[in-house]
Amino acid sequence: GLTPDDHAETTLLVEGGTSQHQSPAHPPSRGSPAFVTTEEIQRTLGLDFREAIRIEEKTQGFPETSSYRHAAEDTRSIYARAWRSLARFARTRLGLLQTLCRDRTKDKVLALLFLHYSEEQDRNEKGFCSIANVSAAITKYIAAFKGEPHTIIRNAKKAYRTKRPTGARHAAVPNMHDMLDLVAHMPLDTEKNTRLKLICLLALLGQKRPSDIVRLWRHDRSTKLRIQRLDTPPWARRVRTEAATVLHDLGLLPRDNLMDDEFIIFSFRAYLPKQSTLKTKKYADWIDLIENRFFPQLCPVRTLARYYFLTDECKIATELRLSKLRTISHITDDRGANPIAAAPLIISLPARNASMRKGLRSSTISNRIRDALLTPLNLHADFVPYVTRCMSASYKIAYGLPVATAMHVANNSSEQAFLRHYRVAPLTPIDKSRLHDVGYHDWLVPRAHQLTKSSLPALGNPSARPHTRDDEAIAQALAIQPRRRSKRKR
Repeated sequence: GLTPDDHAETTLLVEGGTSQHQSPAHPPSRGSPAFVTTEEIQRTLGLDFREAIRIEEKTQGFPETSSYRHAAEDTRSIYARAWRSLARFARTRLGLLQTLCRDRTKDKVLALLFLHYSEEQDRNEKGFCSIANVSAAITKYIAAFKGEPHTIIRNAKKAYRTKRPTGARHAAVPNMHDMLDLVAHMPLDTEKNTRLKLICLLALLGQKRPSDIVRLWRHDRSTKLRIQRLDTPPWARRVRTEAATVLHDLGLLPRDNLMDDEFIIFSFRAYLPKQSTLKTKKYADWIDLIENRFFPQLCPVRTLARYYFLTDECKIATELRLSKLRTISHITDDRGANPIAAAPLIISLPARNASMRKGLRSSTISNRIRDALLTPLNLHADFVPYVTRCMSASYKIAYGLPVATAMHVANNSSEQAFLRHYRVAPLTPIDKSRLHDVGYHDWLVPRAHQLTKSSLPALGNPSARPHTRDDEAIAQALAIQPRRRSKRKR
């Protein structure tokens, strides 16, 4: 029902490329919902979203079993914020609201109000996410008494996404080698430093979000350690750390006398990852981090072994508070059955008045990553801790890792979304051809980082690179004097 008299003509659908003409509103047929008044719409928008849903279901005689009630508490809070945003918009446009309520049903008024809200966001050049949550909240509310989404909302969302598609979160990424330098110099002397190093290695080498790191558990449903023989080049077997002995003493490895070609592999997966729902996937895919014996300062297995040793005798609470509204008290199997209590992997430090340690929240993990990796490099004003996920994937792909493997490690299913948000072409100091014998995703960047220590120093201007056959230029780059060639006697 869009008519010139209402001033409800919109250019969003036309410019977005999904124009569908809506016929003028007709009086409702017998048995259809009655027309709504301005006061009723204002009263509905003034309610809390949860209360508005409850009242509508009670009025229609529906049981309180809507899909909204099965949503996670975090999702409900998103709906509530979106509902309040729509209410603020309606309060500032009382004249528009009175016009929209002229001989229309409640679902049509809300749909047209959303259309004007979308136009306002479009004029302010806001992205698609600015309207997505509002449309979801309205759709959930309409479903409480009608059971199907409104055509105007569906078409407006499609047009808005077409006109203002979601862009890449980062146009550039930090230098990952600078961050690896910071991590390599982190000591393993205290529990605090060891925990910080483990968090950084999971984020940089495992491409994990802070929320994924939080959802790792000290149980074989989420974390495992095993010994495996690997066919590796000699440079990958240079040193053997104390990790095997420590893990064997803790009962996490069957033996500690490993052969030269045997490596410890840490396998992990997050419980209830971001992509999962309560009805489908319970875990992310298993990801392997392999013992690093060529650069032990960046070895995740060695760091994990030290962290297990330092926290072995701690009393850890099995409940994990993910947010203000959600707490996990147990983990299940892959099918969501057989719940058991388990302790989180990353836990709080000892407190003076607390006997139990607790799992950390993702905001705490984000703050630790920011303070350890971004602030020392003066990047905290330009990037958020989430950038480590994009940076890690970008560097691995630049060094030759297939996109499909990078997607699997990051637990991404959409290649289009992955390439848009997580692939940036960084400037790499090592050509990927020198990494042809690196067969594992978590070894690529550490091996490249190791090679940078024994290669020519990186030059800021590519045109200033010395010619590989010019001895004088190479000598100048290395700040040494060239050798004088002796003249042969004829």
